[in-house]
Amino acid sequence: MSDISSISSELGITPKTEGTAAARDESKARDVGLKFEKLLWAEMLSHTGLEKAFTQSGGEAASAFSRMIVESIAEDLARTHPLGLSPFATVAPASETPAPEGVQND
Repeated sequence: MSDISSISSELGITPKTEGTAAARDESKARDVGLKFEKLLWAEMLSHTGLEKAFTQSGGEAASAFSRMIVESIAEDLARTHPLGLSPFATVAPASETPAPEGVQND
């Protein structure tokens, strides 16, 4: 009878390593840090009047849409210009950041 390691290697299955839990924790911490900075940027942008500027001529529908725009801008700022509040904050180089449709990264 064959042992488990030889069977798993024949099937191409590798055992889980203990480092995967640490990598998952780091990924979760990075996500939480990004969400926090996104929220902070969104609030700062709202307090500058950006959200109000988008809603001046559109009513309630524009209000909901303007919040989405502010949050999108905030997420972009959090990814490209982190405030450094997260220990895992890293700046993505412009070449790795996907450009929105119709915009070129130089």
